[in-house]
Amino acid sequence: MIPGSEPQIAEPVGGDPVVASTDSEYRAQGESAASTVHLTDREMEILQYLPTRLSTIEIAECLTISPNTVKTHLKSIYNKLAVRSRNEAILQGTRYHLIPKNSNWLVTH
Repeated sequence: MIPGSEPQIAEPVGGDPVVASTDSEYRAQGESAASTVHLTDREMEILQYLPTRLSTIEIAECLTISPNTVKTHLKSIYNKLAVRSRNEAILQGTRYHLIPKNSNWLVTH
């Protein structure tokens, strides 16, 4: 651990907290934590849209589903990632390697 630094903690659903003191340890533990988070294919698809900053309605249009269906999937994603907001979901998704860093350019509709 780097002197004077605090460990970073992420708590995956249904698992023990992930504690890391270096970037490489954090990445390795993020990968193992991701294996405890089980998202459906549709949830993974919607998670990829979150960094784009498209609205719920715009995501629904891209996927040809109802905005209420997107909201339902978002609630499930938030619960599984143990977060309360879109920004937190993006951060946890990135930490758990479920979405790549700087991925807002990956999704097009």
